[in-house]
Amino acid sequence: MVLVGYWPLDEESGNTAYDVRGNNNGNVSGAIQGETGVVGGSSYHVNGDDGKLVDCGVLAEVHGSDSLSLSVWTKFESISSGFNSSIATHRDNDNGWGFTHNNGNEIRFRMENGATHASTNPATLSTGNWYHIAGVFNRDRSRLWIDGKLAAEPNQINNISVPSIDVPFKIGNNEYTNSGSRYIPLNACEIRVYDHALTPQEVQYLYQVGKRGLHTSDSRTL
Repeated sequence: MVLVGYWPLDEESGNTAYDVRGNNNGNVSGAIQGETGVVGGSSYHVNGDDGKLVDCGVLAEVHGSDSLSLSVWTKFESISSGFNSSIATHRDNDNGWGFTHNNGNEIRFRMENGATHASTNPATLSTGNWYHIAGVFNRDRSRLWIDGKLAAEPNQINNISVPSIDVPFKIGNNEYTNSGSRYIPLNACEIRVYDHALTPQEVQYLYQVGKRGLHTSDSRTL
């Protein structure tokens, strides 16, 4: 079980969002740094519409895996009627994974390998509030957790693996070759990607750590 990438997004300035796991530093493109995060910490403000995003490169470590988890703290500035706008995704058209915002205030955790999906039903969020969101994919189904509680079960169950795609993992932007980028203005911090399915206890731990303004151990395993 490996923590593939961990981006606290606590830099006050500069062009690099450091991956403290060590291998996937992000390129900061216009994102506003040093904004207030969870419990007084720092965060980035991203909005692909204005070119404000973080490009973390291709996460080849998870390609072909039969499980994956994504954890993020986020706060929506506004919610539009757009479809499949990005919170944090590693996705191109119908291949990839990540959190997406759908019509209204719905979000999903999506896992797609071509026409075959293993995505969740939607859950709802409001603007102006910090949420811990965790998406967990395990072989044939995905689940969405909000603030340590199970918020959405799968709406499609298929036995697929994490697709191997040559596009970057982005925070604040969702690449669609056929229809351009999709985005939503938000703040984000404490982003983690794992090559395994987090247990409910591990999801709860990440939520408790974040809401108390604490940090994980130096081992960076969770």
